[in-house]
Amino acid sequence: MNLIFFLGRFHVLMLHLPIGIIVVLFLMEWLSRKEQYRYLQGALPFMWGAMAVTSVLTVALGYMHFAEGSFTGQSAYQHRFFGTVVAVVALLVGMVRTSSFADRYKPVYFPASAVLLLLITITGHFGGNLTHGSTFLIEYAPQPLRSLAGLAPRRTITNLADADPFADVVQPILLD
Repeated sequence: MNLIFFLGRFHVLMLHLPIGIIVVLFLMEWLSRKEQYRYLQGALPFMWGAMAVTSVLTVALGYMHFAEGSFTGQSAYQHRFFGTVVAVVALLVGMVRTSSFADRYKPVYFPASAVLLLLITITGHFGGNLTHGSTFLIEYAPQPLRSLAGLAPRRTITNLADADPFADVVQPILLD
């Protein structure tokens, strides 16, 4: 079991490869639709294949990491679910894109890359919740955005005498 836990820890390193490839793939699919960038189409099957392989490997490592048992709660299960969906979509579209009948499905590839971009954003959000907490992205947001997120105004304490023991010390601990 220690080997699985050891390998699972590489999930946090590996996950950056499919994310980067998906972003580049989306841009390449979008640009290759324009006449001046048609030459990019030659690299697209390779990019789809690389993205499929790295996505599946990342999810496999993620399952190993999850097996440690230290990840619980809704964000953990949503992160695992959406990560798995990314790998399944990546694998299916990647297999078609690299097949001999890839040209038949040409109109599907750009929308599929957009869906994958959306899916990695959602997956990354839930993964970020696991590692940084649910308010990480909006912690320092301007007050109008904090209000939209349902957060109270940010308190800034410069003098210890002004600190509220519950609001400034205890409540932040309970919310994490």
